[in-house]
Amino acid sequence: MDVVVVGGANMDLVSFVPRLPHLGETLLGHSFMTCHGGKGANQAVQAAKLVKDASAVGVIAKLGDDANGKEIRESWERIGMDRSGVLTTTESHTAVAPICVTDDGANAIVVVPGAAALLSIEDLHTPPIKQLLAQAKVVVGQLEIPPEITLEAFKIARASNPSVTTILNAAPAPEKLLEGFFANTTLLCVNQEEAATLSRLPCSILAEAKEACEALLDAEGPCPTMQVVITLGKDGCMAAERFNGTGPILTTHVATPKIPPEQIVDTTGAGDSFVGALAVLIARGAKLVDACEKACVVAGESVKSKGAQGGYVGRDQLPASVTNAL
Repeated sequence: MDVVVVGGANMDLVSFVPRLPHLGETLLGHSFMTCHGGKGANQAVQAAKLVKDASAVGVIAKLGDDANGKEIRESWERIGMDRSGVLTTTESHTAVAPICVTDDGANAIVVVPGAAALLSIEDLHTPPIKQLLAQAKVVVGQLEIPPEITLEAFKIARASNPSVTTILNAAPAPEKLLEGFFANTTLLCVNQEEAATLSRLPCSILAEAKEACEALLDAEGPCPTMQVVITLGKDGCMAAERFNGTGPILTTHVATPKIPPEQIVDTTGAGDSFVGALAVLIARGAKLVDACEKACVVAGESVKSKGAQGGYVGRDQLPASVTNAL
């Protein structure tokens, strides 16, 4: 098993608008669509589209026993992902996410977790899910589900395989991560806003992103988290690592391919595309900076279509320089 993603899955309710509404304002939109989303589901789907055999990517999630949950399950079945970690509950609805997307591709998102918030520690210790986590080369988690669930998944994976890579996409970012997260996370991946929240430093320009990376590496002592990546949108990402836990920090700015403004349709899910691609590339043995360079290419392609998962490209749609590493 190359990649296992633990996280939320929801139905996106997307309104396309000229701009984001002001507080208390009613704004007319151009059009509306529903599509499958959720940070965990997005990352798993992007990862599955990049590997030769989609069953090498597993997803651990909880859905409601409703039409949205049924539709999402059927989509994953068509893709071919390992679904042995997907659970269904009658206690709540499948998660939903109302999204506004502006004419220039920016977005604002509200997530209502529903069933996704009911994934429990007991669920993680059931044999099918424990086996998934034990087999994974890379385990990916986020914070759209209860943080203690993501942390427990990392602990289970590491107990079975100390060499597993655990990637924490700390989104949405809390003021402080739960105790134990840094010690059980191999790679912390956040965007600029999340990095600013966690590091308590500004992160709006490259120099600030570099400082935030270094601060996060030192957040809880001498490098418990070995690698940090801060995504910077159109400016690519900043990657930092400290070898052997005691050496100097190496920080690298990775530029993203330039995309003409007229080709940018919807940035929803671009960060998740990056994380899904990063996970596959690391599972394939890529070093951090090389993995970031290629993940930027994948994420760049995702903004050229509407929706999150619907805009994700497969391995056959990428340059050979990327495909050969997958």
